[in-house]
Amino acid sequence: MSVPVGGGSPMHVHPATDEAFQVLAGELEMVERDRAFRARAGDFVLVPRGVPHGYRATGDTPARLVFLLSPTGFVELLESGAVRDPGHRPII
Repeated sequence: MSVPVGGGSPMHVHPATDEAFQVLAGELEMVERDRAFRARAGDFVLVPRGVPHGYRATGDTPARLVFLLSPTGFVELLESGAVRDPGHRPII
């Protein structure tokens, strides 16, 4: 995923899904409950289910990251609102 500078996600919580970020480039300002910290290229952040969190890209360049969710099922929720191409593959 690529996150433009200033872009990100507001505070939210996943009651049944763990979320993880592997930062490949750039920098994220992460908030977990009431704790704020920076995640930079090379950092791995795990947010356990039930923990309020949010993030935004900071710095001079977009952040690039690998975004993981476990267990499965969350992707189907995203796909249900996704735009579909003529081949019916979801575009998220």
